[in-house]
Order: sequence, then C-alpha cells, then structure tokens
Amino acid sequence: MDALGVATTQTTGEMALNKLNRRIIFMAVFFLLSACERAVNGHKTVSYLIHGEKQGVLYPLEVRQHSEDVLIQLKESAPVPDILSVDAKGRVVPFSFTTEGTMLVVPGKFDHLRLRHDGVGTVDIIRQEIAKPSTN
Repeated sequence: MDALGVATTQTTGEMALNKLNRRIIFMAVFFLLSACERAVNGHKTVSYLIHGEKQGVLYPLEVRQHSEDVLIQLKESAPVPDILSVDAKGRVVPFSFTTEGTMLVVPGKFDHLRLRHDGVGTVDIIRQEIAKPSTN
C-alpha cells in the first residue's frame, strides 16, 4: 500500500531498480563524507620528531609523509630494523612495513614508532600534527 492506502504492486524490475538506487545513494554519501574528512584533515601539516643518537646507524636521513604512507630513508649501512608502535601507555607492538632498498615504507597511522635492531640501539619517531592557520 502507498501513503494513501491504495494497494500498489512493484515488478521485480522496479524492486531491483529501487535497490540499486539505494546503493548508489549510499555510495554517494560515503564518498562525500570521505571527501569532507580529507578536506578537513588537509589543513594539517605533519612533522616528525626523531629521538636517538644522530651518528647511530639507525638514525634516518629523512622522514616524510607521502600520501597515506610515511617514508623513512635509512643510511646505506643501516640494517633493516624491527619497527614497533608505542602507545600512550608505553606498550610496544610490532608494526608492519615494507622496504624499497634503504627506504622503509610505513603506513601513516601511528603516533610513535620505535626502530630497533640488536646491538645497534633504538630510534624513536614521533608524529606531530600542526594545524595550519585558517585563511578565512
């Protein structure tokens, strides 16, 4: 029945079309919200504090954001370290990454990373978000 109490029937094709329309609307809303989040987060600059012995073999030459990843450029002589994520309570868990030569490619979803290799020491990389001033 419709809103006026009149019996209505939908064909299978009409029901399928309505279902397709609902999916398209849902996907459009999802992409719109995703774009809004990126627009809001686009006003932030990320910097990385590096703590460790600057002359140490694990101390990175460069740490920078690249799209959704963070690139950590190591020295030629550096061994491939273990990478650990350190949470606010100091708990340490292994963190996934890939390597491309002396470059570590790490997903950018971390606040504090620790690079560690037996007998070489450790280096901590701490992510800091810096809000850019609004230009409104």
